Amino acid sequence: MKYINKKLQYIFTYVFLITFQLNVGAQNNPLNNPEPWLNKINQHTTEIETLHSNFKQEKVLSFLETPVISEGEFWFMQKEKIRWEYQKPYAYVMIMNDGLLTVKDDGDEYSTDLSANKMFEQMNGLISGSIQGKLLAEEDNYSKEYFEDENNIIIRFIPLANDLSAYLQHIEIFFDKEKLDVNQLMMMEAGGDYTQISFFNKQVNQEITEDVFK
Repeated sequence: MKYINKKLQYIFTYVFLITFQLNVGAQNNPLNNPEPWLNKINQHTTEIETLHSNFKQEKVLSFLETPVISEGEFWFMQKEKIRWEYQKPYAYVMIMNDGLLTVKDDGDEYSTDLSANKMFEQMNGLISGSIQGKLLAEEDNYSKEYFEDENNIIIRFIPLANDLSAYLQHIEIFFDKEKLDVNQLMMMEAGGDYTQISFFNKQVNQEITEDVFK
């Protein structure tokens, strides 16, 4: 059991420390009047019931010369049902459903209760919240700053709790100015490493069966 828990923690931490994007070198300008954009984003994202997308993920670590790149498919369904299916360079699946995290890796399957680990629970909320825009109303756990670039409205979430800020400097969510949904997610770690993910071939509110999350 200890081995399983350690493996789950390693895989979960690795994956969710690589589900956010940093636009290195991009010129982000302060957004002086965010309210009109926030109203538009809220209206759009609250209508999202399901999402299916491909993704490409890149993690930059200070001790590696080249980024770690992964590719796969992502599924989301209300309420907080999530599936990450990594296909390259290694195949494994992570499913969050009904309060459980399940990892399928090389023929093995492990599960753990999300509520038993606050980090796991926080990460689950961050991902589903960013897709549906629920983080825009978040006041208890994060302070917020607003920016924009040519194509995106960028909202930076800065954790308030010490246990979260110990490993997370901030999160940035990139909302497409035209489509108003999430293009990119970023997490900057406290130590300076960062990870990026981009979504493409997005299908919103298309039918997804419950079997995807089993």
